Amino acid sequence: EPGNSNDGFHPSHPGTPGPLWVWIDGDGDATGAVSAYEEEDQALWGTYAGFDAPLQYYFCYDAVASKMQIGWQQVNWPIVGGGADGTQPDVVFLSKDSDEWGRAFIAGEDWNPASDWLASTSSDIAFSAPMKKGDVTIVKMEIAISRTGVLPSGDGVKDQIAIGVSYENKEQGVACAHGYLSEISGKIPSGNQPFKLVLINK
Repeated sequence: EPGNSNDGFHPSHPGTPGPLWVWIDGDGDATGAVSAYEEEDQALWGTYAGFDAPLQYYFCYDAVASKMQIGWQQVNWPIVGGGADGTQPDVVFLSKDSDEWGRAFIAGEDWNPASDWLASTSSDIAFSAPMKKGDVTIVKMEIAISRTGVLPSGDGVKDQIAIGVSYENKEQGVACAHGYLSEISGKIPSGNQPFKLVLINK
């Protein structure tokens, strides 16, 4: 069932081959904890290094009921040393006074079950009914992201953020946050820079 990272997919609910990544610069600063690139020739969004929290969304398709559903959502907060288990008491989140500030994101970094569902809950994600376009089945989706669930400080994101979206296509097999640059099957925007999103208060 949605909400349990270890038991989200069943034979009649095959998971998508990889996660949808949402890269967010949530503090309004053009420099951030991590960049979304490892090597210069594998740039995902050029040399933009303003991201503070890469988010992951895992989806599965209910083949019996012919509908999409969310498996789980997790927040990855970059940490000093990278890749450590977020349950360890000595985890220190990257800050501007760290020598690692602006480094490349490390796959699987600081995933902690306690940070699941902080950015979006299962009720924040809605799917359309499957639609056919030629031989392709299309499902539209809408995601709401909490302003206070993105930054590790719990502070709300600023009025203008940078955001980029990419899909990690791992084909068949178990999906995990590895090789996310070499296996991207699409990204929004398609250029080499993230887009600016202006947020308003209702």
